[in-house]
Amino acid sequence: MKYAFRGRKEGTILVHLDTDSDGGLMLRIGDDGVGLADRTKWEKPQSLGMELIQTLAGQLGTTVDLIPGPGTVYALESVHQEKRKRA
Repeated sequence: MKYAFRGRKEGTILVHLDTDSDGGLMLRIGDDGVGLADRTKWEKPQSLGMELIQTLAGQLGTTVDLIPGPGTVYALESVHQEKRKRA
């Protein structure tokens, strides 16, 4: 949030959690701030924050996508717990 609302005193944070028809979870986290100047950096993270998001999502067995549009919105989706592969 340090950079999301640069030059503004207020902003909106979005947190939305839902389930899909298969019982998986869908989480959207975002803001209506300045957004990412170069969205291609999401493909090859160059910051610790982006690297952490992708690493933790992988460890949790979720997919994470950067949703295009104003601000920054990440969408995380996981499959139903019973459908996950067990080690």
